Amino acid sequence: MAAQWHELPEAQRAARHGDYGTLLKLARTALGLTQAQAGAMAGWSGTTISRYETGTQRLTDVAVLRHMARLFAIPASLFGLSVPGSTSAVDPADRVHSEMEDGDHVLRRDLLTGMVAVTGAALLPVSALAQQRIVADLDDLLFGSAGPSTGPVGLDRLSGMLASAKHDFAVCRYRELAVKLPGLIRTATATCDAQPHDDRSAARTLLSDGYALATEVLTKLHENGAAWATADRAVQAAAAAGDPRALARAQRLAAIVLRRSAHRDKAQDVVLDAARRFTESTALAQPGDAGFYASMLCTASYTAALTDKRQAAYDLLQESRRAVTEHGGSTFGNNDINLYGIGVARALGDFGQAVTYSHQVRRDLLGPPERHARYWEDTALAWWGRGRADGAFQAMLHAEHAAPQEVRYRPWAQQLTNQLLATGQTVGLSGLRDFASRIGLAA
Repeated sequence: MAAQWHELPEAQRAARHGDYGTLLKLARTALGLTQAQAGAMAGWSGTTISRYETGTQRLTDVAVLRHMARLFAIPASLFGLSVPGSTSAVDPADRVHSEMEDGDHVLRRDLLTGMVAVTGAALLPVSALAQQRIVADLDDLLFGSAGPSTGPVGLDRLSGMLASAKHDFAVCRYRELAVKLPGLIRTATATCDAQPHDDRSAARTLLSDGYALATEVLTKLHENGAAWATADRAVQAAAAAGDPRALARAQRLAAIVLRRSAHRDKAQDVVLDAARRFTESTALAQPGDAGFYASMLCTASYTAALTDKRQAAYDLLQESRRAVTEHGGSTFGNNDINLYGIGVARALGDFGQAVTYSHQVRRDLLGPPERHARYWEDTALAWWGRGRADGAFQAMLHAEHAAPQEVRYRPWAQQLTNQLLATGQTVGLSGLRDFASRIGLAA
């Protein structure tokens, strides 16, 4: 009978694997609804229902899951939710995710709405409050509207636009980037198309860098689905340009997206192969080449750490030091490697070593706020891993001072603040609740 669909092995298997799209499809068909009818019931389009069911747009937002459970008579437990009226709590990860979404949904909406119109990428979940606007823009795209048109500009002007956007990233102005990036990439695309067919290399490199910057922002916001699309576009544009340096930059970011999407072994293969090809094609001839090569090895080191390959992780850090020692690193040196070392040690559970690396970093050499924010993020998480809530909170205050939008919009800060609030440890944490309120959390 239709009412018993949730007892089917397929439904139980989907629930175990968190395949909520399959659960939605089973519930919908059990009710005899088409995708269009189900979408109308939920206040969305049939296209949105299709994306959810196929997994193109993942279902993880707690508010959306509860909405669907109520509409389509899906047992809340299958979605990993507490049963309404019961005393059992929602899984802490779900609670934190929902609170994070409420805190940064405006920024994610602004960035993702624009980037989808540019790339056609499938979106990962956004908050229910932003859902209607996202759906409307996606439907416009799917049915032929690609957003506001822009004309080509000169390469110098395009380069300046890109430099301005990179500066916004360096100083952690994520909200400004959310507005700026879509137009930048549309302009870069139009400029590339306007070049003579046999003279598009420079424009394609700039287009690749634009997509690469979008990928960096999206990965910071943990929007891995959209980042897949932008990383792929960055690689394609760099390959078409025949620019080995742009290609290496794009491939490194593609590896980071792979890593964040739980394809860590493949990510390791991609970044190490890219590093090898980079050294072969450039011979590390330009001043920044050795430093960039070292940064690729650091990316590989952190990836190895996430898969608990301890020796490989520390060996790759050491290899990166050798590269900058032998060839010189004008923009990336031992101080940057120590910064990476905090995250590597933390990922391996070596929290004492992570704190040691933190002490070895010279903050006066870190450069722009984005680097300082990264330092304080890893330091905060290292202290938390040591069981030192006071150290973690102090590091978060430093992060807020260095880059306010870093703690206002980044998931790590939202989640760690929730964890600090949940511990009930208030000794040495004077001002925690005010801090939580400042970054958009209900304290």
